[in-house]
Amino acid sequence: MNSKNLTQSQLQAWAFKHASAGYTFAVTPNDFTFTFGTNSDGEATVTVAENHSSSNMQAQNADPNTNPTVASYTVNAQGELVNTYTQQVVASTYDAN
Repeated sequence: MNSKNLTQSQLQAWAFKHASAGYTFAVTPNDFTFTFGTNSDGEATVTVAENHSSSNMQAQNADPNTNPTVASYTVNAQGELVNTYTQQVVASTYDAN
């Protein structure tokens, strides 16, 4: 798969896999919102925020008045998934499964 030309659904799945890895309870994509864009270099970006309105997040006592951003990623020119905050490559190939 050419990770430089992903659909939004594919990018969402890839971002979800990495953003959700640190949770101590089971989460699904419905527990997050995904905002897609393009940076000044023309690279695809996605910002991931918790969706505190989801029933699962409500069950975890998440504050319904906040939806904190938990991750931001860029797919660079090499097709790698990069943590926008740390600039570290979190995946060198598409691995959403």
